[in-house]
Amino acid sequence: MEKNFLVLLPHGYSRIQYVTESLKLLKKEVLYFDPSKALLVKNLLVPSHTALTGNYNHFLINELSHLFVKDITSKPTRKVFISRLKASRRKILNEDAVVEFFKTQNWEIHYFEDYSFRKQREIMSKTKYLISLHGAGLTNLLFMKEGGKVLELRNKNDRHNNCYFALASELNLDYYYQLNSGSSFITHIANITVDIPTLQENVKLMESDTPST
Repeated sequence: MEKNFLVLLPHGYSRIQYVTESLKLLKKEVLYFDPSKALLVKNLLVPSHTALTGNYNHFLINELSHLFVKDITSKPTRKVFISRLKASRRKILNEDAVVEFFKTQNWEIHYFEDYSFRKQREIMSKTKYLISLHGAGLTNLLFMKEGGKVLELRNKNDRHNNCYFALASELNLDYYYQLNSGSSFITHIANITVDIPTLQENVKLMESDTPST
């Protein structure tokens, strides 16, 4: 199949940075069209679902990951905590204590809202250990190299939002999680309080040579 096809997107996507930058990295030519007007297309390829909701097609997600980081060859060594402090919701209520602990362990603290798509990709491709609260920041594990380790800070009693476990599994990343007391049973709006001693133990486990189970 011809791979040099033109990508068609509604014009609103041209104002979304990660869309324009990711397409540029993938070297895809794109045409942003006005959805209020008719567009005549001779040959149209419409993508469909490649896996069940919350899961991933193993071949496609690994191919996509490779395309994004194939130009970065350095060995991953960084230890990264992605903060949601600047997000509008779903935050860590005792983040000051969490950040203080990470600083004592020489972990980097990042606020990805401040970064371009390219910088996020560059940081994550060099990251060996990643920790973050359930949210969009964890999507960046797509750019991690095989063999890395991820710890997701989850809302207690949430057994439904397993998308990052599935993504880490498909990319051959060790996945860990920590359940935390939340302000709501609804994960998408819940703020959480992280138990620091438990976090300390989990970080110690992550950084050991013992593979996750």
